[in-house]
Amino acid sequence: EFIDKVLASWPRRGRHAYCCMLSNPQNLDIGGLINTPRDSPFAQALSAAPYMLVVPNSKVSIYSRIWCAYEAFLAYSESKVIITASAPIPHLQRQVAILCVTMDVAGCASFLVLQLSIPAEDPDDPDSAFPSFSDITIYLCTAA
Repeated sequence: EFIDKVLASWPRRGRHAYCCMLSNPQNLDIGGLINTPRDSPFAQALSAAPYMLVVPNSKVSIYSRIWCAYEAFLAYSESKVIITASAPIPHLQRQVAILCVTMDVAGCASFLVLQLSIPAEDPDDPDSAFPSFSDITIYLCTAA
């Protein structure tokens, strides 16, 4: 769950990560590390970072832990970009591919209907307002 959310929500320009749950010894006495919260390892790492990626889990709210709430407060007070990670959208690439193919087919069908519904250009009428097939093709190619 953690890795999926991090990979799906990673900031585009993000290059490095400080993960407090992996960096601080969670089951030891870390009183010396967090004696002064503004000088804690997390606070030092956050001060150098442009982003804070918050990764919630499905078991418990991260904001039920006072330290997580403090980290969010610190990021907000330092005007960091705060991103709440979310799970990847299942089958997103497949859905986008289907959408693109559908749009291509609909575009081609619309073009054919349009072409069939436009009367042919009358070569004897110089004021003919209807473009020929070659004119429409040029319009489409230059508009792309």
